[in-house]
Amino acid sequence: MSTEPIITDTHFLRDTIDGLTEQIDLLTILQDLSKKIVSGFDFDQIITRFLDVVKEVVNYNACAIFLYDDDLKTYHVVSSRGAPREALTAEIPDNKIVDWIINEGRWTPIPEESKTPQKKFHSILPLRGMIKKLGFLFMISDHDENTYNKTNMTILSFIADQAGIALENQNLYFQLNYSRKYINNIVESINNGIVALDLFGKITLINKNATAILGIESGDVIGKRYKDVFTGKLTEQIELLSKKIIDEGYVIETRFEHSPYKEFPITLGINASILLDDNNQRIGIIFVFRDMLASMEIQRLLQLDEMKSEFVSNVSHELRTPLSIIKSYVEAILDQVDPEDFDTQREFLNVVNEETDRLSGLVNDLLDISRIESGKFRAPDIRG
Repeated sequence: MSTEPIITDTHFLRDTIDGLTEQIDLLTILQDLSKKIVSGFDFDQIITRFLDVVKEVVNYNACAIFLYDDDLKTYHVVSSRGAPREALTAEIPDNKIVDWIINEGRWTPIPEESKTPQKKFHSILPLRGMIKKLGFLFMISDHDENTYNKTNMTILSFIADQAGIALENQNLYFQLNYSRKYINNIVESINNGIVALDLFGKITLINKNATAILGIESGDVIGKRYKDVFTGKLTEQIELLSKKIIDEGYVIETRFEHSPYKEFPITLGINASILLDDNNQRIGIIFVFRDMLASMEIQRLLQLDEMKSEFVSNVSHELRTPLSIIKSYVEAILDQVDPEDFDTQREFLNVVNEETDRLSGLVNDLLDISRIESGKFRAPDIRG
C-alpha cells in the first residue's frame, strides 16, 4: 500500500496550518499596532505613536509627515525625524507623483536621483482618511531588498489607515469641543436665564443667569430632574408649561411671581418652546426666564433718556430766541438809538426786560430736570 497520498495530505495540512498561523500572528500584530495609534486624542501624540510604530516595521533613518492644506492647495511638513525639514522637503518628488501615489493608496518606493555609492531607499506611505486625503509619510532608509515586501506593505497600509482615521477623529473632536465652548459662551453671555430639559424632565443645560434669577445655589445640576432642583411654585409652573407645550407644540409665554429670596419677590416672564433634532423629532423643552422688574426698569430708563433728550433739545431751541432778541435790542440801543431819545431807549429796555424774564423761566425749568430721577417728570411746555 502506497503512503504517498497520506504524506502529500500531511504536507498540505502542515502548510495550511502554518499559513493560518502566520495570518493570525499578522492580525494580532495589526491589532496591537492599531491600539497604539487610535488610543490617542492629541495631535502630537497620534503623530508620535504613528512614527514609532512605523519605525518598528521599517527602520528608517529619517522621515517627515506632510499634510495637505486645503487653503493653500499644497502639502506642508508637520513633523520630522532624523534630518532637517528643509532637507527632507527637497527630496520630495513633484506633487503630481505624490497625488498619484496617494490615489493608489499603497506604500510606494521612489527612485533616488543621487549617484552616490551608498544607495538609500526612499518611499512614500499615503495617509488617507474616511472623508478626504490627508497627506503622506516620506521615509529614507538603508537599501535592503527584504524591506519592501508584501507583508510590510500590508502592515504599513493598515497602520496608515488607522493613523488617518485617528487624525480625522482628532480634528472632529477639536471642532466639536470648539463648537461646544463657542455655544456655551453665547449662552452664558445672554442676560436672560436659560434652562433646557429633556423629555424626562432632566436638566441638560443651564446658564449662570438662570441660577441667579431662580435662586439656585449651584450650577452643577446637569442631569438632575428639575423637580429635585426647583422649589415651590416654580416647580408647579414648569410642570404646567411642560405638559401644555408638549400637547400644543407651539411657543408659550407667561408670567408669575417667584421668590428666590424670601425678602425679594420678583415677577418672572417665561418663554417655553420645543427642542427638535435634525429629524424634526422632539428631544426636549427650552425655557427662557426674564426678570420683568429689570426689563421694565430698563424700559423706563430708556423712556426717561428720550424725555431728557427731547427736553434739552426744546430748551436749547427756546433759549436762542430770547438771547437773539436781547442781543439785537442792546446793539440797537448802543449803535442806533439817539442818546437823547429816552422814550425809544425805555421801549427797547422793556423788551430786553421781558425777554430776560422769559429766559429766567427757561433756566428754572432746566433746573427742574432733577425731577426726572423720580420717574414722574413730564417735560414742561416751554413754547411761548
